[in-house]
Amino acid sequence: MAAGRRPTDGVRAPDDQAPDDQSAPPTRLPCRTPKLAVQRPPLPTTQSVHKPAKVARLPLTIKRSKIAAYWEVGMRLWILAGLALMATGCETKSDCPDGTKMFGDPPRKGYETICKRQGSGSRWVNHGPKTTWHMTGQKKMQATFVDGREDGVRIEWSEAGKKIAERTFKAGKLDGRSTEWAPDGKKTKETLYANDQRNGIETIYHPTGKKKTEGTYKHDVLRGSLKTWLPDGSALAQIDWVPYELSFYRMGPEAQRTDGDKEVVKPFEISISEVTVAQYRGCVSQKKCTVPGTTPGCNWGVAGRENHPINCVDWAQAKVFARWAKARLPTPGEWEFVARSAGRETPHPWGAEPATCDRTQMKSCGTETVAVCTKSAGHTINGECDLLGNVAEWTAMRKDAPADTRDVRGGSYASDAATLNATRIESIPPKTRAATVGFRVARAASPQ
Repeated sequence: MAAGRRPTDGVRAPDDQAPDDQSAPPTRLPCRTPKLAVQRPPLPTTQSVHKPAKVARLPLTIKRSKIAAYWEVGMRLWILAGLALMATGCETKSDCPDGTKMFGDPPRKGYETICKRQGSGSRWVNHGPKTTWHMTGQKKMQATFVDGREDGVRIEWSEAGKKIAERTFKAGKLDGRSTEWAPDGKKTKETLYANDQRNGIETIYHPTGKKKTEGTYKHDVLRGSLKTWLPDGSALAQIDWVPYELSFYRMGPEAQRTDGDKEVVKPFEISISEVTVAQYRGCVSQKKCTVPGTTPGCNWGVAGRENHPINCVDWAQAKVFARWAKARLPTPGEWEFVARSAGRETPHPWGAEPATCDRTQMKSCGTETVAVCTKSAGHTINGECDLLGNVAEWTAMRKDAPADTRDVRGGSYASDAATLNATRIESIPPKTRAATVGFRVARAASPQ
């Protein structure tokens, strides 16, 4: 090597070139990351490290407090500096050119990445492929970075070498398909992301590999129904929802209203039909709900009535199902608002016309329930069905209601046409399990 020339760190002559050959410039090999540059500050002491400290003999408590304070500040700076270096993905090394591969400490590789100096400072960030390994030597993760932010497909492996996750990133955020697998190779979850939020279909699987739930999300909020399957692959009946915006209307019979009396209905969603036997069975199969009554007239356990409204359930059973469905019973104001076709001045969901058998299931039309939504002429303007007739519906407790009663609305298949009215309220004991009583559910509106 030429005299007076200082050798560069990490540079040596190739094997086929003599050390004193000056005909060609030396070749730069990939540099190895040094140990963390920031050193931990020593413990506070006024003595040499080779002699016992005599802190207790310091004349002033203030002096000892200052030393402890300096030591604490030094520790915090040391921790912050370490975190900052870890956040960059690369350590500072002034003589490593851009694009040089950097490695973890021996004897195990640990990680391998390509770095880039960010801006005019000495901060280094990942820029290119990055690979990490388990302590066992198995590959752990492989990803791609652009200017310090993850961009591309990241694949993760278990220590046994099995792929456990594959995710797509864009500018450091999840953007695309994300899939996860169990150690046995069975898929556990698959989600579509956009800008770090669920935007699209998310599917979760049972350990058997069969679907468990599937729902569509927008901005991380579930839209519509969450489809559910049992471990044997059989599907549970889903609930369809109708949304409503913030609204105002005058509640109750017109003759009983006072001037300026308005009901405020906050944004909410309500089930399009009364809860069916099939829907209630899903809650019972997961051991969250108890079995309804089975006396004559009850639909539970009767062949061919899976799409009939569930009946013979008391108020508490209705609330348990609502919680299981991540919903609740509708308030009296919500129920009447829907039954009057979004608060219109009409006594029926279909308008002012009288009740007939093509609009509702009532006393003159039969002695039992019918499948939900079969009386299409009686639907509201938004599609909800059976708000009058078929089965009366439990609602949430009124503030001024007696403690020993609960309200049911809408009448049933045993009601006369003259009593079927959207404003009529009937109060019964909360433990009533009647063939004429069922329910529907509501929930707060999903954010747009």
